[in-house]
Amino acid sequence: MKFPLFGLSLITAAAAFATTVEAQNYPWCARIDLGDLIENCGFESLEQCKASLSGGGDTCVENNIYKPPPPESVSAQDTAAPAQVPLPTAKKAQRHSSSRPPAPVAGTGTGLSR
Repeated sequence: MKFPLFGLSLITAAAAFATTVEAQNYPWCARIDLGDLIENCGFESLEQCKASLSGGGDTCVENNIYKPPPPESVSAQDTAAPAQVPLPTAKKAQRHSSSRPPAPVAGTGTGLSR
């Protein structure tokens, strides 16, 4: 009785944690000749594909079944005009006074009164 329950719990756990397997959807494939031809379509650029090759009869080709992902959906909230952020007020340019500095006060010699 214990074994069927254990088997059933394993099957239930496997079903709960199962994930779908998707094919690699990248635009470039490496074809590697190891006696049998192996194809790895996991590269985003030709340069990335070429960097993975080891030489010999290995080549990079375009993935003929590549389908670019659909553009991300845009919600109505995203299409609204951006919020207007007030800019900081510009400081007015200070003008130099055309008046002369105060005349020195007798006895101080600095021209400043205390």
